Amino acid sequence: MFGEPEDVEGECNARLYLGDNYGDGTCTIRCQQDLGHEGKHRETFEREGEPVEITWVVDESAVCTLCEKRDQTHMLTDGKCCFKCTKCGGFKRLYRQHEGSDECDECVHQSGGEAFDAF
Repeated sequence: MFGEPEDVEGECNARLYLGDNYGDGTCTIRCQQDLGHEGKHRETFEREGEPVEITWVVDESAVCTLCEKRDQTHMLTDGKCCFKCTKCGGFKRLYRQHEGSDECDECVHQSGGEAFDAF
């Protein structure tokens, strides 16, 4: 969705505008709580002299246990954002894994197997 969201009847519809702080099309929020805290992550700051508090559950800065990269664009599944293809050896996103195989969908398709439509 691009642009201003439409108001929903019966809801508050207040807005909080957050900027793209690194020029990558996203706005990064960083938890300020103590290491190992319980409950939701939280960042607080002031806007026009009033406190603003943002809370969330999932840590999107987690590092993949296989490729050891930060995964900011896809949710991690059991600590993994990818798998290592047994044929080409490349790290591929989990959604590219061929069903019932340790090979990526591209390798199965190149070998004459039927690719599934995951894209």
